[in-house]
Amino acid sequence: MAIEASKTARHVLGMCIRALDYCPPMDINFGDYLRALITADFDLVDDDDWDYRIGLIEAFQKRGIYPSGVKNLSVESLLLRSDTGDDFDTKFSELMEFFKSFKEKIGYLTDRERVYRLTRIFIRGYREEDSDILDSNNDVFFRNLKGLHEQLSSFSENNEFGQIAGIILNPAEARYAGIGRSSAKKTIGKPLLEVHNLKIASRVGPSGKLVNQILVTLTQRRGVVCKEDRYGNPEVAGFFVPGHTED
Repeated sequence: MAIEASKTARHVLGMCIRALDYCPPMDINFGDYLRALITADFDLVDDDDWDYRIGLIEAFQKRGIYPSGVKNLSVESLLLRSDTGDDFDTKFSELMEFFKSFKEKIGYLTDRERVYRLTRIFIRGYREEDSDILDSNNDVFFRNLKGLHEQLSSFSENNEFGQIAGIILNPAEARYAGIGRSSAKKTIGKPLLEVHNLKIASRVGPSGKLVNQILVTLTQRRGVVCKEDRYGNPEVAGFFVPGHTED
């Protein structure tokens, strides 16, 4: 019994850790975490023969934890999925090529400092201070690389990617929404956007299924004007750009 309990605990712990990569970068609640748990396990394990996912859903349900925006607590309803389906690769082909290049250049490196510095180039683009980390085979590639910041800013006229990622990329909407403008040379005037994380995650399921993923963490900051309603509850009355002073 102790061996079986230990095995089960190990499996559940693995599910809980994997779910962290599926969680929003801030303001997470237990409902978000449940959806992350189910989605992460579904992506890696096709057949839940031992009903781990059902067991977790029932445990959250018994404690009165219900995610918002779902019709019921079935596995299918809790999965985190975008509406683009298989069209994502076609609609954002340049971005997909960027991620493929990232996997090709970073995926097999073992030097942690080199991985960190090359990843930084992938995020913000090449700068002269990066020349010492490049070799002759990669020099031309990295010098001409369009960084992720610039890649995402190119979607400013079509905010479909912004809707998927939950960010604002259209400059016309940025000021109203309280999003500042970038002063960087390659993205000047575009809505401010922070790339906190860009990394490769390779996972192997119990059946030997291999899942390769690239994880990106994006955030934006805006000021929120709040006021109290007649019952004393706070409600949003508008937005402002943090640190911005009107002329």
